[in-house]
Amino acid sequence: MEEFTKARGCACGGYRLLLMDLDMPVMTGTEATREIRKLSPAVPIVAVSAYTANDDIDGCFQSGMNDYCMKVWQAKWIVPKPFRLNELLKVLVRWLSDDSQ
Repeated sequence: MEEFTKARGCACGGYRLLLMDLDMPVMTGTEATREIRKLSPAVPIVAVSAYTANDDIDGCFQSGMNDYCMKVWQAKWIVPKPFRLNELLKVLVRWLSDDSQ
């Protein structure tokens, strides 16, 4: 939240898109999204999570997130948060294309 608040006032206009993890140490992704929506209702927020239950996904949208991208977990990977690359690219194109502005 602190970084988002700082960037919001910068000359570059802040962030164009936020990737929001749902499981964070200080507040959940849905809590953070609700706070961000108070400051910036228009910035696209994409949930990034390994949670796949419909209730979890519905909670993302109810909190004000715009989209959802599932993380893939495989024990042999060292990278802690791998994504389904094709899914992530589709989400990024959807929210960062000139047509989405």
